[in-house]
Parts: sequence; C-alpha cells; structure tokens
Amino acid sequence: MTIRKCYLSINQSGISANLDLLKVAIHSCYSYARLQPILLYTGDPVPELEILERLGATIVHHQVSFEQELKIGYGDRYRKFLGHWLRVDIPLIEQEDDYVLYADCDVLFCKEISFADYPTYIAVAPEFSKDNWSYFNSGVMIINVANMRAVHAEFREAIRHRLTNNFQTPPHDQKSFNDFFGDKYDRLPLEMNWKPYWGVNEAASMVHFHGLKPAVAIRAMTIENYQLTDNIRRLWEKNKAAYIDYCQLYTDVLEEANAAADAQVQQVAAQCAAALSSRPVRQTKPAKTGTAIPMMKRIAADIIQ
Repeated sequence: MTIRKCYLSINQSGISANLDLLKVAIHSCYSYARLQPILLYTGDPVPELEILERLGATIVHHQVSFEQELKIGYGDRYRKFLGHWLRVDIPLIEQEDDYVLYADCDVLFCKEISFADYPTYIAVAPEFSKDNWSYFNSGVMIINVANMRAVHAEFREAIRHRLTNNFQTPPHDQKSFNDFFGDKYDRLPLEMNWKPYWGVNEAASMVHFHGLKPAVAIRAMTIENYQLTDNIRRLWEKNKAAYIDYCQLYTDVLEEANAAADAQVQQVAAQCAAALSSRPVRQTKPAKTGTAIPMMKRIAADIIQ
C-alpha cells in the first residue's frame, strides 16, 4: 500500500500572500514526490487557483463543518483562520484511499517520501526539538482515513467545546490535534518534517519552513540589519548555513514552478490557435468604404561568519 495523495489547505484571505509558498509546495509535491496535490480551499474563486491548477493541483472547495463555532471562537477574525481548520475534515472529503498525506503550504518536497509503518490515526513529528515528542507539529501528517473518520464526530465535538468556551489563540488547530491525539499518535520520520534550523539533511524528503518563512529569511540574508522578531531571530541564528541552502533550493523550485505554469499557458494558447486555424473561413461581405536570488550564494560566506 502506498500513499498517492497529499492534501494542502488555504483560505481566500491567505492565498495571495502565500502564493509563492503554494507554488513551491504543489510543484515539488507533483514533480519530486510524485504525489497528487489536492488543495482544500474555502472562499470565492480567485485567479490564483488557476495558477495552482496549472501546476497539477486539484482544487476542492470546502466549507469547514464547524464554521459556526469558528465564528464564535474568533469573532470577526474567523475568515482569516479558516484555512487552518480545513485539515480536520480530510477524513470526510477523502473517499478513495486508505491513507493520505497532509502538508502545510510552507513545505518543500525534496524527493519521494519513505516510511515504515502506517499509523492508527495520524503519524506526526515534534514541534521544535527533534527529541521532544511530548507536543507534535501538525504541519505534516500521515492520516489513516477510515480511523480518523470514525472519531471525527468526537474530535469535532472537542473542537466545538474549545471554540465556545473562552477560546484563546494562539495556538489554533494544532492544540486541538494535540489535546485529542496526544496519547494516540504514531511517530513520523523526522525526514518527513525536517526544519531548516535543525541543519542540512540530505536524507530529508520534506523540508518544513516552520516559523521562519523563505521570503523573510532571504530578506535577513540580503538586507543589512534587517529586523526580525525575537522568536524568528532565534530560529535564524540556530543555523544560518542551512537556511541559505534551503532558501536557495526554494528559490530554484519557485523558478521551476513559474516556468511550468507559464508553459501551461503557452500550451493552451497554442491549442486554441490550432483549433481556430482549423476552422473553415467564413466568407464575409466587403466592408463599405469609410467604415471604421543567486545573490544568496554570493553573500553566504559573510552571513555564516
């Protein structure tokens, strides 16, 4: 049994700001991991969805099954955070496969995934420390669809209770996953949720830009005295060399994704032109007279020092 699909999620308010991340995640998922990327989306149709479809994504429009409780918990801000919670409904949406992968949009696939055992419910990796399995990161999960579907109603009820009883953020959905599955999860290989601040790992199949995103890391590399928040600066200073390597890889894959999307547009245009040229020419009457980031490598040594 193999995993064929990878689910991602985004909402309308987040798709534009995270478009480059989504391009890299979807293109690398399709081209490097050989998985079918499925993007769960809530919101109105937007042009960015067409771009992601060109890169191989299947777009699934979905309304979170407990959206009314999200309105209570978040108040007027709830639309901003809808994308976080879409992953909860994956067991209801998936109807074909026994196991699927979920990944946040800030994940870069480096190669095909590999793991030994399928989970009872979910397989996940630690949050910040490689050795601390007491709290997991839900940004990458292998999901046992049938078993997660069997407990979905109970899990959703626990989420509803949290959202409607003095709900505090952050954290968001990840806390609910930890509260409910904290004693039920299986361990995911670290290489499937590898963080740049852990260093460079040639065996990593999925790199997760957890916390510090590539665009911010690139600014820190290229702009003198660029100001980072304390939490993000700590991640950056843990392993600048690894961030340089992985941001270069991210930049390369983004260029590939943009080229692939452009090629799809050109192919469609060529097909339309060919179809039009094959149509018989209709005779018309004559008109009447009178009618009308390589930069990163160059500065890498200075940054590491």
